[in-house]
Amino acid sequence: MRDNSLIEKRNMAIYDDFEHMFNNEGKRMEVIYNELSSKYFLVPKTVSKIVYAEADRRKKIQ
Repeated sequence: MRDNSLIEKRNMAIYDDFEHMFNNEGKRMEVIYNELSSKYFLVPKTVSKIVYAEADRRKKIQ
């Protein structure tokens, strides 16, 4: 099994947090991006790019 880099681990954590907030808490995407950007010290646009890239990566694995 391949070791994940720190950036990959961060991206997976961001996506997991996004999924939880969207599916379980029912928050809107814009609200989630703003909350995650303050949690991970990133710009909301960067968070959205990470979420979409991680979703694509997970689709390819399955």
